Parts: sequence; C-alpha cells; structure tokens
Amino acid sequence: MSLAKIIAHGIRTKIREALGIEDPARKIPAPVAERRDYTADELRQYDGTDPSKPILLAARGRIFDVTRARSFYGPGGPYGVFAGKDCSRALALLSTKEEDCVGDLTGLSDAELEKLDDWIDTFSAKYDEIGKLV
Repeated sequence: MSLAKIIAHGIRTKIREALGIEDPARKIPAPVAERRDYTADELRQYDGTDPSKPILLAARGRIFDVTRARSFYGPGGPYGVFAGKDCSRALALLSTKEEDCVGDLTGLSDAELEKLDDWIDTFSAKYDEIGKLV
C-alpha cells in the first residue's frame, strides 16, 4: 500500500470518527434494550459505561434506546451526561449540566417545555421508545 493511500485512509478514518460515523467493517452489533418499564435506579445501569449494555435515557417519563448514537450519548460524547438518567429538565433548558439531568419540570416556561417536546419528537423519530420511567 502506498504512503498516500495510508495517509488518505487515516484522514478518512478521523473524519468519520469526528462526524460520529461508524466504520461498517468494525461495526459490532449494538446491545438490545429490553422493552419494559424501568425505575431510576435501573435506568442508571444503562449509562454507556458498559459496552455490553444499551444506552438509555428518559424524557417526560418515556425511555428511549439511544445506543445507535453511542458517539453522542456514550461516555465522552456531547450528550453523554443524559445517558442513564431522566434528562427532561436539561433538554428543556438546552443544558448539558449534570445538575439539570432531573425529571423535575417545576418553574419552566412554556417555551422551555415546548423545547422539551421538540426533543421528544426528535427522539421518537430517531430511536426506539422501549418503556416508561416508573
């Protein structure tokens, strides 16, 4: 293999990683979440730190399997703070602060609640809803 091809492959790999595009040749089947209701304690076990488990998050009591976007919701990802938690308040506030990852919506404005609903619509379109937070 020529040096140019090696360099081109390395650049292509880095671009794919930066964009969160998985290399199909290295793709490992994603773990599948069990469709059921989860408690907050159970949900915490699905925060992406164990690669053998799916990544789950909750919003307005609805649990979504976001495993297919591990580069976003897994450890070190831009939304990794949401994994394994009810992130309703954080989504409404457009926040990635750990302290905002709670289900309490007290005091939020109508506009903030609308942002939360927009996020939920996005999750519903992209990810499987697998249960409720109980």
